Amino acid sequence: MSKIEWTLADGSIVAELGSYALEVTPKDNRELGPPEDLVRWWDWIVLDANGESVAAGVSWRSGEEAKACAEAVARVLGIEA
Repeated sequence: MSKIEWTLADGSIVAELGSYALEVTPKDNRELGPPEDLVRWWDWIVLDANGESVAAGVSWRSGEEAKACAEAVARVLGIEA
């Protein structure tokens, strides 16, 4: 699998996965933890070519975990990213 290219779009990180896209956005939800932990929560969503959600979730830690998620999603979908 080749390296996934990430771009910034309106405060989100976006990776193109063939005809799919993974969008990762820092989560701003105070009830998830103390302020110093807020930057460690990420929402992620996989969109198909029509902009419809095919998978979504919340990631802890950093964008690195989200990148690993993108690679896993690409493998499951049989996409060479």
